[in-house]
Amino acid sequence: MIAGNHDHSVAFGKAFSVDIFGHLKRDVRIYRKPTSDKIETRSGPLQLLAMPWPVRSLLLVGANYRKTSPGELSGHIESKYAAFIRQKAALMDPALPAILAGHSASVAWA
Repeated sequence: MIAGNHDHSVAFGKAFSVDIFGHLKRDVRIYRKPTSDKIETRSGPLQLLAMPWPVRSLLLVGANYRKTSPGELSGHIESKYAAFIRQKAALMDPALPAILAGHSASVAWA
């Protein structure tokens, strides 16, 4: 499961709406931050880049972002996500299937 904009807790340390799925007696993975993962399927291994909804308070920590406009913050987040995707995609095994899955607003990444 890839966390979306309504799946994050509004209070630090509180439960997420999707936390219950981690307690099921199945192999359920919940991605709350950008993650590169390899999943074993019945058909063989699958490479996954999981890109959950970007939470500004988790991604842009520090005094240097306090006076940044919402548009500039979005640009910083897009840059971080795009860099992560480029870096992890370059490390993937081209012989294995790969999926990029995410929960995001409409953005244009360079």
